[in-house]
Amino acid sequence: MKARTLILTIAVAALVAAPAVTNAQQGPGTCDGTGPHGGGGMHGGPGGPGGPGGPDGHGLLRMLPRLAERIGLTEAQQDQIRAIIDAQQPALDALRDHAQTARETFAATHEIGDFDEAAYRAYFESQSELHVDMQLIGAATVDQAWDVLTPEQQAQVTDLLDLVGGGFGGPRHGAGKRMGPR
Repeated sequence: MKARTLILTIAVAALVAAPAVTNAQQGPGTCDGTGPHGGGGMHGGPGGPGGPGGPDGHGLLRMLPRLAERIGLTEAQQDQIRAIIDAQQPALDALRDHAQTARETFAATHEIGDFDEAAYRAYFESQSELHVDMQLIGAATVDQAWDVLTPEQQAQVTDLLDLVGGGFGGPRHGAGKRMGPR
């Protein structure tokens, strides 16, 4: 895989997995919208039955219809991408559940004003490991979906990401810079 394709894949994976990581980082509370962060629960709360932001629960699924229209995905390609996401979803759901359980356990055993640096450090490190695992699932999902696209569609996605400042050449790192030859 070319360096540009690898970087692009990682950038898109970060965009796809961001809702999962953001939701996982909410802190103590429940997924039903009753916690301190209100709605948007991962498992059927006000955010929708499937996960963050709606019934699909995966960023790539939410943007698939718009992407399909924009780059001309066929129904067969969309079905392949949905199957890839569906295959990865159980592992992602398990990590989200594990993160939620760990948050609830930690919140139940640690009160404000009772600071134990070692306990907090261990908790945050365990959450970080879960978030890395979620990002890896997102990257693997996007990488597999990328292979479903034709070279022309891949070029269109690359152009779209360049247009919105996606990837490492985004606005904060020098808009318009390209990573490697095209």
